[in-house]
Amino acid sequence: MQGNRFYNCLIFLFLSGFLFSQNSSVDSLKNILKSKTADSIKCRVFIELIESEEDPLIWSKYNEELHMLAVKNLATHKKGSKAYETFQFFYAAAQNNQGWLSNHKGDVTKALEYYHESLKIYDRLGAKNQVATLYNNIAHIWHSQAEYDKSIEYYNKSLKLYEDANDKKGVAFGLNNIAAVYKKKGELNKALEYCYKSLKMMEELKDKKGIATLYTNIGTLLVKNNEIDKGFDYLNKSLALKKELNDQEGYALSLNIIGNIYFTIGKTDKALEFGVQALKLNQQLGYPDHIRRSAELLKRVYEKQSNYKKALEMHELYVLMKDSVNNEETRKASIKNQLKYEYEKKAAADSVKAGEEKKIQDAKLAESNAKLKQERTQRIALYGGLTLVLIFSGFMFNRFKVTQKQKNIIEKQKVLVEEQKHIVDEKQKEILDSINYAKRLQEAILPPLSLWKKNLPDSFILYKPKDIVAGDFYWMHTIENENDSLIILAAADCTGHGVPGAMVSVVCSNALNRTVKEFGITDPGQILNKVRELVIETFEKSESEVKDGMDISLCSFKKVGNDFTELFWAGANNPLWIVRHSNEKETGIEQITPDKMPIGKYAEEKSFTTHKVEIKKGDCFYMFTDGYADQFGGPKGKKLKYKAMDELIVKNCSKKMEEQEKLLSNYFEEWKAWPIPGGRKQVLEQIDDVCVIGIRL
Repeated sequence: MQGNRFYNCLIFLFLSGFLFSQNSSVDSLKNILKSKTADSIKCRVFIELIESEEDPLIWSKYNEELHMLAVKNLATHKKGSKAYETFQFFYAAAQNNQGWLSNHKGDVTKALEYYHESLKIYDRLGAKNQVATLYNNIAHIWHSQAEYDKSIEYYNKSLKLYEDANDKKGVAFGLNNIAAVYKKKGELNKALEYCYKSLKMMEELKDKKGIATLYTNIGTLLVKNNEIDKGFDYLNKSLALKKELNDQEGYALSLNIIGNIYFTIGKTDKALEFGVQALKLNQQLGYPDHIRRSAELLKRVYEKQSNYKKALEMHELYVLMKDSVNNEETRKASIKNQLKYEYEKKAAADSVKAGEEKKIQDAKLAESNAKLKQERTQRIALYGGLTLVLIFSGFMFNRFKVTQKQKNIIEKQKVLVEEQKHIVDEKQKEILDSINYAKRLQEAILPPLSLWKKNLPDSFILYKPKDIVAGDFYWMHTIENENDSLIILAAADCTGHGVPGAMVSVVCSNALNRTVKEFGITDPGQILNKVRELVIETFEKSESEVKDGMDISLCSFKKVGNDFTELFWAGANNPLWIVRHSNEKETGIEQITPDKMPIGKYAEEKSFTTHKVEIKKGDCFYMFTDGYADQFGGPKGKKLKYKAMDELIVKNCSKKMEEQEKLLSNYFEEWKAWPIPGGRKQVLEQIDDVCVIGIRL
């Protein structure tokens, strides 16, 4: 209950020789009520019980008892005496509590009446802390009613009293409350000004939880004010502080807030990352409303990413949690109705008691007129009954007509929905047919596996598109000379995935083919230079600026007979890994570092470097895109990363290449399987295309 703790000081002044500990048990306090003790002490006990009780039905009964005791003693003590003023405080406390109850029941007008009555008493007695609390309560009501100027007026009155009393915590919360009103008004700079003042007070008080809350409020306001980077600094500080405090509920809330902001500014991948973390934590905590918020964010993210299956799952979870929240609201409403019933029952009981007394006094008169009243009642009942039958018949006929009309409307809407569903299904089929046809076209640009195995018999290709079509692709071209042959191959990762990525992959694959076939370039570094030139030239034909391109690992093997004699390599952002053998033992991963620039527009374009790599029989070479290492999963839902991929390759590089492919594929699928409570597994969505090439010489 707001505003009750101040009574501790008051009762200490008026009740000599008797104090209650804040740690007194509820049973001990109830025992005091049963004993023969002064009404002032009983009032203090009721206040303690109200402070400790959370059930509105129970504490409202305690408050009713407090009110009755206060009124009884105000009538018996002399006005102006210490005892009278003591029970004035108790009466003001009961009015304040009754105001809270009325507001809780939705009767704002009645709540304001109780608050103002309590306020007049506190103001007359000079109880500044209590007056400050009442101003704050009244301001909160005006805030909830969107009367923002009124709300600020009362918050400022409350703030002034807290400042006069040097109550720093009261000042800090008051400043934050005012900031919330200015945010609602859309005055963001004003809201930030008050938030910064509140934060300074919280830092002086070393209230870490309050500081974390202010970080979140300031960060959200800064982002709303288009100060994105600065806003994220505060949001991240709030996230770190909540983690330090082990405030899991607050931490999950911040994750969801940041995820929503990322979605708003168009960073759907980051929104997905934070949304998934928030949902996981909220499911562990078990708060339906928080789970609902996380599911709502992820539904919008998956819809934006065209992942309709996951979007539907999140929508179903959102609806389930929304129903759970509504059930909780129904339970609260039931408590409110029960409170109302208790009050009405009490009023009815008082009315019945008064009626019984009047009956006793008027017994003789009632007896003499009983027969006349009975006849009159019978006539009224007869006429009333006939009237009710007619009204009810008319009502039933009207309801029948309304029901028939509603039934016709529902049937028409059902037909319309089925027609719309049929149209959507047809459009979806057309889109999927087009994408599947695009898949066959994309497969045409990939080298046949028979050609690959003919030139590189001891090798594998692990290729897992995220969607039906992919932005990743593998490429090969062979040049047969009189005494030797040249095998040029690559693993490439184009911007994006799905249909956009596939379109970019066609452009980049065509540029590779033209560079080698049309321009006759075979040096890896020069190939990448020419490919970059052709890709930029293609995209510059567009009226809008296109910054798409690709990362690639490309090598050229010289082969004499069945023996590989030379290897030249170049890379754009993607490296080459080598596992060499020494005395039948693997030496670990040796990495050839790529040039840190893509195939496409870049601020500092330089020529790509060609590396000549020493080769020996039995050496293993690996080229790949970033999709394998970036996959989320495992026991903590984190990225797989290159270190785990490195260890897996070194551990199994002595095995046959076909077996290595199966091991890499199985590990990837198992990594995506995320353990959830109950011993089950939830498979995470693949976030990017995967392409890994392994070759043993």
